[in-house]
Amino acid sequence: MIAPHGPSIPLPPHRMEGLMAWKKPRVTEISLALEINSYACAEIG
Repeated sequence: MIAPHGPSIPLPPHRMEGLMAWKKPRVTEISLALEINSYACAEIG
């Protein structure tokens, strides 16, 4: 059976570094100046 993403072929080390690298997400706060008029009931039963 073939794997869903193709055959398992080991990648060279320089390709693995690219797959393992990630960029830190940037959090941006946006002020919407909204008012909360009601809250939902959060009963845990």
